[in-house]
Amino acid sequence: MDRLARLEIAKDLVQETVDRAVAAVEAVHQAISGVPFDVLEAFGVPDPLGLRVRQRALLGAVYGAVRAVNRHVGDLLSDQFEAVEDGRRVSRLLGAGGSVSGAAAARGRPLPGRRGPAAPPR
Repeated sequence: MDRLARLEIAKDLVQETVDRAVAAVEAVHQAISGVPFDVLEAFGVPDPLGLRVRQRALLGAVYGAVRAVNRHVGDLLSDQFEAVEDGRRVSRLLGAGGSVSGAAAARGRPLPGRRGPAAPPR
């Protein structure tokens, strides 16, 4: 297994670990933040403003945003790994020619309009 494949596996492991950790922290946070509301309810204090519901929604939105950032960073890294892999494939296809026209000429099939290798830049 090459280095790039190991890095991609490590990225997946970190992304999954972060997602699970955020979910666990959110569950604990939701439970702890509900305790004051439970105490108030036990004493018969009403919650006419619906603060418990608002707080739960706010916490859900915050932790949801953290999970979304984690997912987007993971997607970005996956795209970069794919780009590197694509670049390696193209490089192997081009071989020592280093360019499409050079690879075609090396295979005995120059590109239309070309008689040989490209002229050096001036």
